[in-house]
Amino acid sequence: MPDKKKPAKKTYTVTIIPEDGSETKGYTNVTKEQVAGALTTVVFIIGLAVFFIIAFTPIRKLIPGYGAAKKYEKGIVQTQHRLDSLTSQLIRLDAYNQRLRGALGIAVMPSDSNAVLPGRNESAIPGSEFRLAPVPNRIGQVPSGTQKYPAFVGSLVRGTVSQEFLPEKSHYGLDIATAANEPIGAMADGTVLFADWTFDYGYTVIIDHGSLISFYKHCNQTFVREGSRVHRGEVIALAGSTGHETTGAHLHLEIWKNGVPQNPAEYLEKNK
Repeated sequence: MPDKKKPAKKTYTVTIIPEDGSETKGYTNVTKEQVAGALTTVVFIIGLAVFFIIAFTPIRKLIPGYGAAKKYEKGIVQTQHRLDSLTSQLIRLDAYNQRLRGALGIAVMPSDSNAVLPGRNESAIPGSEFRLAPVPNRIGQVPSGTQKYPAFVGSLVRGTVSQEFLPEKSHYGLDIATAANEPIGAMADGTVLFADWTFDYGYTVIIDHGSLISFYKHCNQTFVREGSRVHRGEVIALAGSTGHETTGAHLHLEIWKNGVPQNPAEYLEKNK
């Protein structure tokens, strides 16, 4: 039986005709596949050239929607930066919260609660350390309102009391109006638990005195670091109005004992 011969591939002749009418040149043996490959290569090169022109020249700005896409991309980057910043702040706040809980000896302290909470079994600081003394016009005996009177400052800060201790209104400290950058002294010897920025209270210093914790809020600047040892009367910060919850330069002083806020006036005596 005779073998069937495969049909020969169909070829094309490419003829080049010069413009000057000189001798033409012909090229044979060009298959259909070769022509398709050549056309594909040409199209690819043209497409690549168009891409680079659009991507790396000002022509790209003429593309509809390019500006909106670029703005959207920029917004994504800015949002990512904000998220990174918020994450960092949350980490700092969580660390601050953990240190504060440990200092107060409590697990949870709701912002609207002044209930007696379990604390650490530590001996109280001797009264002489804060120079306790009976003084007239105790804060708890002064009617609320606009009345102002000399602060029981001792070595703390110079100023006048502008808001008394009102735990029933969630005001757990004493506000002492003073000049901006007025030096603030430590109430007693102790160890710094916290000295940094907070959103609500600005620059804040927290000192552990043993069974008592003192808070100094809304400072303009702090001079101590976490873990450092301070002594009574040592300047730890400058008074100011930093933070969200403030209306002017003052020191917000809080004293806590076993997780319960104390009246700061009972630990300070009037400056003679």
